[in-house]
Amino acid sequence: MFSRTNIEKQLLKFRSKRVAEQNIMDEVQRIFSENEKRRDEIILSLTEKSNEIENHFDFDLLETEHIFHIEDIKKLCITYRLRFLDSHYFKGDFPEEAISEIRSLENKHNITLKNFKIIAPAKLLKLENADDPLLFAPMGN
Repeated sequence: MFSRTNIEKQLLKFRSKRVAEQNIMDEVQRIFSENEKRRDEIILSLTEKSNEIENHFDFDLLETEHIFHIEDIKKLCITYRLRFLDSHYFKGDFPEEAISEIRSLENKHNITLKNFKIIAPAKLLKLENADDPLLFAPMGN
C-alpha cells in the first residue's frame, strides 16, 4: 500500500535543499554588496581630484558618436556660457544612470576610469536638473 520512507534520507534531502537555498541567498547578497561597493568607488572617483592624465580605452569598442574634440567642447561652453571643469567641482548629485554607464564602460574596456570632466552651468556647478550636465573621461590623442 504505502512505500517505506527512509526518514534519515528525507531529512538529509531537506537539509541539502535548505543549504543550497542559503548558498544562493548568500551569493545574491555578495553580488549586491560588490555592486554597491563598486558604485561607491565610482562616486568617490567622481568627487575626488585625480592625478591621472588620460584613460586607456580599447579603441575598437568605442562608439565614435560619443567622442568629442576638446575644441568642440570649448566652443559649446563659450556659446552657452557653460563651464568645463574637473568633476570634483560639481556640487550636485551624479545621476544613477551616469554611474551605471561608467560601470558599463569600465567593464567593457576592462579599465578603471579616472579624471572625469563635466560640462555644467556656472552657478557654482550646482544644478536643479540632472539632465543638464555632461560627463567626460579623457582618452588622450
